[in-house]
Amino acid sequence: TAGLSQDRVRDFRLRVLPLNSNRLFSRYSLRVRQQVLTREEYDYWQLLAKNSENIGTLFDAQPSQLTGNVRSLDEGSGGLPALGFVGAHSVSEKRIFVDRTELPAGSNPLNGYEACDPPVKIDLCKPPSSALEKSQIFYAAFHDGNFFPFMQDPCRVLVLSRDCVDCRTRGTTVRPAFW
Repeated sequence: TAGLSQDRVRDFRLRVLPLNSNRLFSRYSLRVRQQVLTREEYDYWQLLAKNSENIGTLFDAQPSQLTGNVRSLDEGSGGLPALGFVGAHSVSEKRIFVDRTELPAGSNPLNGYEACDPPVKIDLCKPPSSALEKSQIFYAAFHDGNFFPFMQDPCRVLVLSRDCVDCRTRGTTVRPAFW
């Protein structure tokens, strides 16, 4: 906040999601952590980022001496600087919920199941009718675990993808404590 008129951060973009993201279908949760750094600590981490990122081209910043507040305690070193910065600062944390009703008008979040095609039907009463051939058809359709069979009747099996049937593939069945 050194460059701001107040020592306060407002309207800071936390995350960008498309308005039709399935994460926004009902309610979205964000856990926000804010750490307060001293000016010296902030400058140290900025310089470290500049020295380790974007180096190697003609127009990049030249590496510079990193001086933190950590010193070597070896007797022969004479207190030479070591890489690092030790800081003690406050951390505040808050959970923010974004409800679907809070989204801008006209946004239409997806539910995530739009890509679920109508089920594929396998007809088992038409040839091939031998048990071996039927088992080969089943093996080809279900051996990798990405599809599930649903019996419609003794002759027809509906095939649906795992993502369309099993909610555990997209998350967990355990409700988080904060929800």
